[in-house]
Amino acid sequence: PTGQMAGVSSGKLPRNNVEIGKVVAELLEFDFDLPLTVTGFKFKVPGQPSVTVSGNRLNGQAKAALRKAKRGATVTFFDIKSRSSGPRIKPASPIVIELSN
Repeated sequence: PTGQMAGVSSGKLPRNNVEIGKVVAELLEFDFDLPLTVTGFKFKVPGQPSVTVSGNRLNGQAKAALRKAKRGATVTFFDIKSRSSGPRIKPASPIVIELSN
Protein backbone atom coordinates (compact mmCIF):
# COMPACT_ATOMS: atom_id res chain seq x y z
CA PRO A 1 0.00 0.00 0.00
CA THR A 2 0.94 3.64 -0.46
CA GLY A 3 0.64 6.07 2.44
CA GLN A 4 -1.06 9.38 1.61
CA MET A 5 -2.15 12.61 3.29
CA ALA A 6 -4.35 15.12 1.47
CA GLY A 7 -3.98 12.96 -1.64
CA VAL A 8 -0.16 13.10 -1.74
CA SER A 9 2.56 10.73 -0.58
CA SER A 10 5.27 13.39 -0.83
CA GLY A 11 5.45 17.11 -1.52
CA LYS A 12 4.70 20.43 0.16
CA LEU A 13 1.70 21.04 2.40
CA PRO A 14 0.80 23.86 4.81
CA ARG A 15 1.34 22.99 8.49
CA ASN A 16 -2.41 23.29 9.18
CA ASN A 17 -3.22 20.66 6.52
CA VAL A 18 -0.78 18.27 8.17
CA GLU A 19 -2.22 18.97 11.63
CA ILE A 20 -5.84 18.26 10.66
CA GLY A 21 -5.17 15.81 7.82
CA LYS A 22 -5.99 12.14 7.76
CA VAL A 23 -3.40 9.45 7.03
CA VAL A 24 -4.71 6.92 4.51
CA ALA A 25 -3.31 3.79 2.91
CA GLU A 26 -4.31 3.03 -0.67
CA LEU A 27 -3.66 0.12 -2.97
CA LEU A 28 -2.75 1.84 -6.22
CA GLU A 29 -2.98 -0.11 -9.47
CA PHE A 30 -4.98 -2.84 -7.71
CA ASP A 31 -7.83 -4.42 -9.66
CA PHE A 32 -10.28 -4.68 -6.75
CA ASP A 33 -11.70 -2.07 -4.42
CA LEU A 34 -10.22 -3.10 -1.07
CA PRO A 35 -10.74 -0.32 1.48
CA LEU A 36 -7.97 -0.07 4.07
CA THR A 37 -8.32 1.35 7.58
CA VAL A 38 -5.20 2.96 9.05
CA THR A 39 -4.78 1.74 12.64
CA GLY A 40 -1.58 3.61 13.57
CA PHE A 41 1.69 5.14 12.43
CA LYS A 42 4.85 6.83 13.64
CA PHE A 43 5.47 10.54 13.08
CA LYS A 44 8.91 12.16 12.92
CA VAL A 45 9.84 15.85 13.05
CA PRO A 46 13.54 16.77 12.68
CA GLY A 47 15.14 17.37 16.09
CA GLN A 48 12.25 15.69 17.95
CA PRO A 49 11.80 12.07 19.03
CA SER A 50 9.41 10.09 16.85
CA VAL A 51 5.84 9.85 18.14
CA THR A 52 3.74 6.68 17.96
CA VAL A 53 0.12 7.46 17.05
CA SER A 54 -2.97 5.22 17.20
CA GLY A 55 -5.65 5.83 14.58
CA ASN A 56 -5.32 7.91 11.41
CA ARG A 57 -4.89 11.49 12.69
CA LEU A 58 -2.18 13.25 14.69
CA ASN A 59 -2.61 13.07 18.47
CA GLY A 60 -1.71 15.86 20.93
CA GLN A 61 1.88 14.74 21.30
CA ALA A 62 2.40 14.63 17.51
CA LYS A 63 0.74 18.06 17.08
CA ALA A 64 3.09 19.50 19.73
CA ALA A 65 6.09 18.12 17.80
CA LEU A 66 4.66 19.55 14.55
CA ARG A 67 4.36 23.03 16.11
CA LYS A 68 8.10 22.93 16.95
CA ALA A 69 9.04 22.19 13.34
CA LYS A 70 10.58 25.01 11.33
CA ARG A 71 9.21 26.24 8.01
CA GLY A 72 10.62 24.06 5.23
CA ALA A 73 11.22 21.14 7.61
CA THR A 74 10.50 17.68 6.28
CA VAL A 75 8.14 15.63 8.45
CA THR A 76 7.73 11.90 7.93
CA PHE A 77 4.88 9.50 8.60
CA PHE A 78 6.25 5.94 8.63
CA ASP A 79 5.44 2.43 9.84
CA ILE A 80 1.85 3.08 8.66
CA LYS A 81 -0.21 0.10 9.80
CA SER A 82 -3.56 -0.68 8.23
CA ARG A 83 -6.09 -3.47 8.09
CA SER A 84 -8.61 -4.66 5.57
CA SER A 85 -11.65 -6.89 5.64
CA GLY A 86 -9.59 -9.50 3.80
CA PRO A 87 -5.91 -10.44 3.90
CA ARG A 88 -3.21 -9.08 6.24
CA ILE A 89 -1.70 -5.90 4.88
CA LYS A 90 1.98 -4.93 5.01
CA PRO A 91 2.84 -1.45 6.35
CA ALA A 92 2.25 1.32 3.80
CA SER A 93 5.07 3.30 2.22
CA PRO A 94 6.14 6.39 4.19
CA ILE A 95 4.70 9.86 3.61
CA VAL A 96 7.28 12.65 3.37
CA ILE A 97 5.91 16.21 3.61
CA GLU A 98 7.78 19.51 3.46
CA LEU A 99 6.08 22.19 5.54
CA SER A 100 5.36 25.22 3.34
CA ASN A 101 4.75 27.59 6.27
